Amino acid sequence: GVIEFPVTNKMIPNIYTSISVIQKHKQTKNDLPLRMYGICPIMVKNPKNTDTPTITIPKKINPSEEFFVEIQSQYKDASQFTIAIVDEGLLDITDFKTPNPNSLFFAKKRLGIKTYDIYNQVIGINKGDIYRTFSIGGGNALLRRQNITSKIQRFKPLALFKGPLKTDANGYLKVPFTMPEYEGSIRVMVVGTKKNRYASNDIVTKVKAPIMIISSLPRQLKTNDEFELTLSIISGDSSTQNISVSLDTIGPVSINKSKLKPFILNPNEEKVFKLQARVNNSVGTANISITAKSDIYQNAKHI
Repeated sequence: GVIEFPVTNKMIPNIYTSISVIQKHKQTKNDLPLRMYGICPIMVKNPKNTDTPTITIPKKINPSEEFFVEIQSQYKDASQFTIAIVDEGLLDITDFKTPNPNSLFFAKKRLGIKTYDIYNQVIGINKGDIYRTFSIGGGNALLRRQNITSKIQRFKPLALFKGPLKTDANGYLKVPFTMPEYEGSIRVMVVGTKKNRYASNDIVTKVKAPIMIISSLPRQLKTNDEFELTLSIISGDSSTQNISVSLDTIGPVSINKSKLKPFILNPNEEKVFKLQARVNNSVGTANISITAKSDIYQNAKHI
């Protein structure tokens, strides 16, 4: 059969329904239990309690440049938002999901009542008088979040945050950010609220420059060690560039720069250099600065 009932806001986020099925005592058509009992949650959601804001960011973001994040509330009324911009690689380490306040404030409620069963009255037909009282409860969801342990890092992770910020009367907000010296994929996460309405959305984009540098260097070296410094110059532009690379060292390291000659870098091309290097007979901290210059852009990276 079908049972219909009206759904109201008081039922948010969920209600429970309990059903008992009792067979006649004197029947031989099946061997099913004389009494079956179950409880089932029914989730109730109001679409007006969820706001999915629109996020607009530039199609192209360059390192060390200012850019704007624009937010438009779905309901076009005054709201509040927070904005977080984080390196996508860091988020992948812990499988971090964009926070959704609805999952917290409208989480399923446990069945916080005591249910007294009638099982003893049913089973008594052939087992005698048995008294049973069952207490049925629930549990809270366990949220796990791993912490990132930072030790020695050559490059600072990208993590920008602003908020809470108020929109205008039409739910529009434009916030300036300055992108650090970073290249890679970022996730822009927006979380907001207005009274009993909660918002959450995100967008992923890439940050890249017309010319990018990737290099490698051992974290530790001993005196008189010989090693190879791998240097990659990557084009992130659709134009052909004339490139010149310079390398400066500070500390007890000597590098052979004879291979660093001007060259032409075609669109989406990568040039790889392998430079021979040697540690002097002294100890200390070595700093290597690599600068790639083109006729349309310049970029420097420190190791």
